[in-house]
Formats: sequence, C-alpha cells, structure tokens
Amino acid sequence: MNANIFGQQISVTFDKSSDVSRISWTSAAFLHCYGARESLAVTADMGQGPLTCVMDLEIVDDLPTGLVLGRDWFAYYREYLIFEGRLPLKRRNFEDGARELESISGPCLADVTFRVEHLFNNRH
Repeated sequence: MNANIFGQQISVTFDKSSDVSRISWTSAAFLHCYGARESLAVTADMGQGPLTCVMDLEIVDDLPTGLVLGRDWFAYYREYLIFEGRLPLKRRNFEDGARELESISGPCLADVTFRVEHLFNNRH
C-alpha cells in the first residue's frame, strides 16, 4: 500500500501490536515536521468514500516503511466499518481489542490508498 504526501509516494504497513501510528523522519520532512510527534490528517480512500482521521503520529528514524499504522488507526477503521454497516453493532464493545482488530482487517485493506497532510494545508 502507498500514501501520498504532496506528490511523494511512501509505503504503508500495519502494526496491530503498536498502540500508536508512526511516520518516518524522511516522510515527515515532506510535511516540514521535525519534532517527535505531529498531529496530521490521514485519509484512506476506501472505495465508497474517504475515511479521514486526525492522528498524533510519532516521528521516528528507523521504520521499515514511510508510514506504519497502529491500533489507533484501527480504532477509527472499526468505527468506519460500523458506520458503513460492515461490522455488527454488537461487536462494538468487544473486550479483547486485539482479537476484534484481527477479525475486521479484511481484504479491502489491500487496495486502500492513503494521503497524509496537515490539518490546514498552509505549512509547505
């Protein structure tokens, strides 16, 4: 999977064992972010409409890809699936979050395209 940051393509992976999502230092530099964390809008084109969420991404040096989405992103994704009627409401209060996330990561994620940007596009 890929993400677009001001025309730059970066690779995206998932890490359901991580509580937070992370962006590589080089990818964050496209957005002129140089701190340890940054609030950014992450938009996923889900085919039937976009899913945009504001996330506090950790900026780190040693990532295997440009963007690693963790459990915080999957929480947004779960709510999107509930809203779209793809996940029954009775599963909303699952006690075992890890098992729930495993069960909702369907094949539709393989074709998702992401975009990462500032909340207000005036920083570049």
